[in-house]
Amino acid sequence: MDAPEHTELRQVVVRSALMTGVERLRPLIRRHVDELLAELARLPQPVDLVERFTLALPVRVICDLFGVPIEDRKVFERCAVIVARRSAPGIEVAAAYASLTEYLGRLVDAKNEKPADDLVSELVVKHYRTGRITKGQVIGLGLPLLTGGHATTAHQLALSVVSLLRNREQVSLLADPASVPALVDELLRHLTVVHFGLRRVAVEDIAVGATVIRAGEGVVLALQSANRDPAVFPDPERLDPTRGSRGHVAFGYGAHRCPGQGLARAELEIALPALFHSLPGLRPAVPFEKITFEEDSLLYGVRDLPVLWDPPPGASDCGKRSE
Repeated sequence: MDAPEHTELRQVVVRSALMTGVERLRPLIRRHVDELLAELARLPQPVDLVERFTLALPVRVICDLFGVPIEDRKVFERCAVIVARRSAPGIEVAAAYASLTEYLGRLVDAKNEKPADDLVSELVVKHYRTGRITKGQVIGLGLPLLTGGHATTAHQLALSVVSLLRNREQVSLLADPASVPALVDELLRHLTVVHFGLRRVAVEDIAVGATVIRAGEGVVLALQSANRDPAVFPDPERLDPTRGSRGHVAFGYGAHRCPGQGLARAELEIALPALFHSLPGLRPAVPFEKITFEEDSLLYGVRDLPVLWDPPPGASDCGKRSE
């Protein structure tokens, strides 16, 4: 969608109280992080960190943000996986979109009947009821936010853990709250989970180096390549939180820049320090080369990540790895 329609609908989301007030969501994120880590610490080792933490956290947060009952999370989790799978047949993708559209339609109706303190209720009360946007537009806004709002953060969080386990000298930065935002931005640059080309059409002639892209020509933009551009980020393969990587394009750029970037940063800034503090000696339970990655998805990530950690002093053997 282009301006002016895109601009008007984007402002509905960007200016919503829950999206602009990310700071008020931090206590909610911390509560979910603490609960998940407490649950995880009681499990026998090894534990799949993806299932129990890096996926579970963004799902819980997005459910709270949207006012989605946690028991319904499997509906959009399953559909989001199908939509993102590159090899999924078109008929399956269409069916997944249809299921999501139907579910969001029921959710909009429920919030219209009984609003609560969540994003969908705000869209319904302030914009749908007043006639500013239609029910279909509420659903259209909700689809990418609901599916993309948890999968991207889940993959980024899991990849960040793997990266820090491979670059342990950077883990100490998590103990200093002032250092965490720069580390998170460098992880976003270094890992860039969006591994599909963003498709655009040039509206005017654009010179890129010695190449001229003519108006009307199609362009495929690779964010992960831009974030490894040595002309912008010297020695780009190195994870370096001191480089000042705030100018990365992991969230896109311009009018279509991700409206949920503040929420994603907050989740990463809270989850990573808490994880490494709560699970001392955190380490993979398998060699790094045995870790499985998402190779058939539009988003790059970790499929599963079995981990071990040191039990607290005086703990019984029940939490140690079973042979």
